[in-house]
Parts: sequence; C-alpha cells; structure tokens
Amino acid sequence: MVITFDDSYENNFTTAHPILQEFGFPYTIFISPGAIDERVGPVLSWPQVKQMADDGVLVANHAMWHEHMARPEQGESEADWLKRMKKVFCRPNNASKKKPDKAINGWLILMVNLAMR
Repeated sequence: MVITFDDSYENNFTTAHPILQEFGFPYTIFISPGAIDERVGPVLSWPQVKQMADDGVLVANHAMWHEHMARPEQGESEADWLKRMKKVFCRPNNASKKKPDKAINGWLILMVNLAMR
C-alpha cells in the first residue's frame, strides 16, 4: 500500500503526520511550492515541510501552482507525455484512469486518496 497526500494542506502536518508517525507508516506528500510561498489557503509552512522531511516523509513536487499535468501539454506527443507521466505519479483530482494506467503499465500501485479537508 502507498499512502500519499497532495495539495500542501496544513492538516497533513497537524492531523495525519502524528498518527502516521505513531504507527510507523511511511508516506509521501506532494507539495505545491508556489502555494506554500504565497500562503494560498490553509497550506503547510516551509518549517512544517522540513520537519516532515526530517521525520522521514518523502516530499515530492505536485507542480509549482497545482497545474493539471495529467494531460499532454500543447504540442507534446503522446510518447513524450507518457515518459513524463511514468516517473512518480500521483493521480490529480481523481483524473481518468485510462491514460495514466497506460503510462504506468506493469506497475502495481494501490492509491489511497485521503482527502483531509
């Protein structure tokens, strides 16, 4: 099982982080640095992100401003888009499974979408 959070919400640190640490569950958080810099909504602070990283949480990028990357960019070939998607993948906004599944074929991933708002 893989536990992931995205969108940089502060309650990932205040609510989920202590519980997951208590039980020793590893997880990844996909952050949007622009949203953190501009304090857009109830988002994490950089000291909170650092604390989670220091505690062993894998911190990954969820795009600078939470752009939708699950579709090809203008002029991007499907082959290039699939290469871009095949890296670390967090399904944004419960996007359609058709294209991302093709991008990650052969991988067994159980995605747990925990929306803590």
